[in-house]
Order: sequence, then C-alpha cells, then structure tokens
Amino acid sequence: MLIELPYGASHIQIEVPARNLLTVASPKDMAPEEDLEVLVRKALRAPLGMAAFVDLLGAGQRLVILIDDLTRSTPVRQILPILLEELQVESKRADVTILIALGTHRDMTRAEIEERVGPDLARRYRIMNHEWEDGRALVDLGRTPGHWVRDERSRHPPGHALVPHGHQRPGRLCA
Repeated sequence: MLIELPYGASHIQIEVPARNLLTVASPKDMAPEEDLEVLVRKALRAPLGMAAFVDLLGAGQRLVILIDDLTRSTPVRQILPILLEELQVESKRADVTILIALGTHRDMTRAEIEERVGPDLARRYRIMNHEWEDGRALVDLGRTPGHWVRDERSRHPPGHALVPHGHQRPGRLCA
C-alpha cells in the first residue's frame, strides 16, 4: 500500500506491504471555533491560574522564547508576532532571544528560520538554534512532567523563559 507522509513543506510516499499495515490513522481536520489571533490573545490575556502575560515581563528584562522547529506544525509565524506584541517587548525594551527547540534535529538554516518566524522577526530579533549536542555547556533548569530541562549555560543569563510546550508555565530561566 502506498502511504503519503508530510515531510517539511511537502510530502513523501512510502510503500508498506499490506500484511504489515494495521491501519493508517490521521487526525481529523477541524476548523477552529474562533480566529487564531483572537484565540491567542484571549489565552495570553487570561491564562489559567496565572497573571496575564503582559504582567510577567518588566522593563529591560531578558526574555527567552522557545519555539519548535520545522518538524512541528505549530503556526509559529502567526503566533509569535502576537506574543511579542502582547508582552509589549518593544515598549519595555526587553532583551529578547528566540531559541529554536530542536530536540535532536539538525539546525535550521537562515532561510528556514525566516520561513518559520517571518523575515521581519528574523531580522529584528536574535534567533538561535539550540546547541543540544554539548552536554558540558548545558545547565539543569529543573524538571517538567517526564522531562529534565537543560539549556545553554553561557548563552542564557538570568531572565524569563516562555516555553510553549505542554502545560508548563513561564518562569525564571536561571537562578
């Protein structure tokens, strides 16, 4: 049986013998109840169990925003400008770093970064690939349900981190 899989911006096809295939499961396409921008702004202004995001960042503070890489379908290019606006990073003169959470994937190229975040944000903000391969350069930041959190010691001085994965809350990046 010929199966089509998403791969980057396109698809690839693979042949799987019918005797080896139980099923092909795919999520159903569903239209959101509201416009993405409206949903994101609502979530940032009234998050569950915590202050609005605008209240988390003070003037001149350092901020690291983690985004996922090309292997995920998160609409980063649409969400990131809204997040930066809601946090008021420009008027607060925040020192913003956008860190690409690669897992164990390869670094994203400059062209891929521009595609992921948009050329305007790629020019205006410091965007870095996570250097996950050098364990000596990493510092333990704590534990989330099921995972240790480690990040580059030298590149991320004390500040705030926004981690848009799962149900984690924004908090201190380093002690």
